[in-house]
Amino acid sequence: MPYYYERTEDVSLIESVLFDNEMFSRISEDGQLIDDLQIPICDLFHWIALYQDDTLLGIGAIHPQNNISCEVHINILQQHRQHSKNCGLMMFDYFIKNTNYYKFNTHVPSCYPDVCKFLTNFGFTQQGIDYQSVVKNNILYDQILFGITRPQIIQQI
Repeated sequence: MPYYYERTEDVSLIESVLFDNEMFSRISEDGQLIDDLQIPICDLFHWIALYQDDTLLGIGAIHPQNNISCEVHINILQQHRQHSKNCGLMMFDYFIKNTNYYKFNTHVPSCYPDVCKFLTNFGFTQQGIDYQSVVKNNILYDQILFGITRPQIIQQI
């Protein structure tokens, strides 16, 4: 059962993952509506469709923070989260082969310890905290900054 990825600009495909009820509840803040979410399609924004065989597992996103650092998000559909490690490896592979960034960063709300553990197990290190910066279920949560460098990623793959 081969895993593969491809860059996509298919807004319907991207929305099929991000607008999934369970997914949207995880990635949105209180009061945010699906209509509020915009899918930017441009050269600097990379949307990566993640597959096993012909089954869409999720969507990855990479966008610049500056010339050497980018923000990454991996959105894996709930029914396919057993493939999280392979999706992470595909994102690493895409990052190395298709970008020139040195640093891979992501911000995770502290209400998702499962995601924080996944990142730590994948070689990311906690690099900062953006205190009380996201609201979920009427509770203010911190966002935890995780990062990993290109040389560290190469060691992982």
